[in-house]
Amino acid sequence: MRKYLASILIFSVFVSLSAQMPQYANASERAFPFLEALDVLDTMSAIDSLSYVVSEISVRTIVDNDAVIADTLSYPPFISIASAYPSFIFVDEESFPQLLVKQKVVVYPGVHPLFRLQLILKFGRIFGRQKMAVELYEKEKEEYQKLLDYLSYQKFEKPQVTLFSEDEYLEAFFIDAGASLSYENNPPSTSIIFSFDGRYYSFDKRENGSGYSDVNSSAVIHPHYLLSDIITLLYSGDRSSLTYIEEVSS
Repeated sequence: MRKYLASILIFSVFVSLSAQMPQYANASERAFPFLEALDVLDTMSAIDSLSYVVSEISVRTIVDNDAVIADTLSYPPFISIASAYPSFIFVDEESFPQLLVKQKVVVYPGVHPLFRLQLILKFGRIFGRQKMAVELYEKEKEEYQKLLDYLSYQKFEKPQVTLFSEDEYLEAFFIDAGASLSYENNPPSTSIIFSFDGRYYSFDKRENGSGYSDVNSSAVIHPHYLLSDIITLLYSGDRSSLTYIEEVSS
């Protein structure tokens, strides 16, 4: 009888955890950093591509869990994803009309880094990890604010920065760093994002084998690291400790 009751209890716990941690698929670059941060990659049954996965640990987790990687198969992506039987799929826009699975379109609530980070709260609710999501969000917001407070107490001249990007998200970092911005549309090379003090810089210091920059991944979850990079470069000129930024030749 005790074994029977124990079995029922174990089954109930399993069902409860399964309800909180659904099997899902991902075809959204926007979603991936949040899935990674909340440690739910082990319930991902399919992903459209590893091209936007920078962390080798995350790649290994996906591969070791036998998740379907759609772009490595010869079938159309929607067939490959459907073969994994996900409960739903994250997408940046509805792009698989043939797929009879609920699509959750990922939309940023705003262009500012802290607005973008707010998405982790939504993902926390989806996966039953609200506490983890709130703690991460509050910690990152606090770290970001510390940098803003630091700048507000300093008497720096506004550094002159030329931005070769119309990305309002990246622009927000430079504005928060107190830069005076000018804009140009034709960078000397496609990798160049901005110039400062006669030098050119990219955000490609950390990227995967597909050339996907970690500034689109971990920096979304930890925006204070990117802001710190920019502040360090603009006000001290020290390039040795930068996480995402590297100088490039023109």
